[in-house]
Amino acid sequence: MDIKKLADVKDRFADYEKIFNSGDYDKAADILSAILARIEEASSYFTVDDYSVEFDGCTITATFNAVTDNILSATYDKNMSVSTVVNGVGDLDYLGKQDLTFDCTDRMEYHFGWDDEAK
Repeated sequence: MDIKKLADVKDRFADYEKIFNSGDYDKAADILSAILARIEEASSYFTVDDYSVEFDGCTITATFNAVTDNILSATYDKNMSVSTVVNGVGDLDYLGKQDLTFDCTDRMEYHFGWDDEAK
């Protein structure tokens, strides 16, 4: 994995939940360690003193078997807007303070045990 390429990080991190839930905690810890190491390197370029998070609603989506009324899956999406001020450091000191705002979603997915019905 090239930690400097966002697509590689996303691909590697996408498997984190599956790896953690499988019980392979050492491999899960290795993934987080690699990401945290890269984030710590970034502190020589910029710092963030504080941030705020505004929750902007949520969506719950459920899928049911129309014949049995059994729930097959449920998804909970929590929408957030994050705001902070980034301070340029070292080579990026000339940037000074810059406002940074981005939107993100925290998703929880639940799948239920009626596998034969989900097909």
